Amino acid sequence: MNVKIFNRDVPILTLCFVLGEGILIYNAVLMAAFVRMGTLEASLWSRQVLGKAFLIMLACQISLYYNELYNLKVTDTYIELGLRLTRAMGV
Repeated sequence: MNVKIFNRDVPILTLCFVLGEGILIYNAVLMAAFVRMGTLEASLWSRQVLGKAFLIMLACQISLYYNELYNLKVTDTYIELGLRLTRAMGV
């Protein structure tokens, strides 16, 4: 089953991967800010932290997308998946 986004068919499984990883990356950055700053008010409710967390999440998602980690036909072996994931995290 596919969903149309920007006049393009996107599989629901890919959409779930993108949304799920985006939420996990965003929350990881917010938790790191909390650990670094020490207080909940200074870290989680600051507009700068929320904006920077969103930009970090967006950069990671773009890197994963352009290394074709969401295309399950390309990454059919674990070696290929590992190489692409290493390259994406290097960016």
